[in-house]
Amino acid sequence: LLDVSQPVPRTRYFQAFAQQNRVYAELTSEVDGKTSIKTIGRRLAKQNRVDPNEALEMVRNFFLEIYQQHHPV
Repeated sequence: LLDVSQPVPRTRYFQAFAQQNRVYAELTSEVDGKTSIKTIGRRLAKQNRVDPNEALEMVRNFFLEIYQQHHPV
C-alpha cells in the first residue's frame, strides 16, 4: 500500500469490508420514509439467503447505531 504503483492486495479484510459496505449502501438506499425495518429485513434475508430473524436484528441494529451516533442520549 505504500508503493502506489503496486496493486492493492486482495485480502480477506478488504473483501469483507467491501461486502459489508455494499450491504450498508443497500440498506440506506431503502430509506424512503415509508418502508419499515421489518420490510427491509425481509428483503435483505431473501436477497442474501440468511435467516429472517438474523437479518431483521442486523437491520434494526444498523439503523439504531446510525441514529444514536447522530442523536446522543
